[in-house]
Amino acid sequence: MLRTIGIIPRQVRYSRTRKGWHVCIAYNGSLSEAETVAVQFALGSDRKRETLNLMRILRLKNAPKFWRDRWNLLYEEKLR
Repeated sequence: MLRTIGIIPRQVRYSRTRKGWHVCIAYNGSLSEAETVAVQFALGSDRKRETLNLMRILRLKNAPKFWRDRWNLLYEEKLR
């Protein structure tokens, strides 16, 4: 699926959780916030999670810095 949209993974890491799996994909490139949400949704991320991420993106201009930096909380960031 990633190659279809032009993303060639450099590294893929799977982590087991109580509720399922987290996947971390590294590649040589960058995506906008909206592109990141679209890819996460296409890869099977939870629909409600990605809907909330999209809501945060659409409100980023007026959001406090705290939320501008945390529009897409990642699994590894929550552990710190």
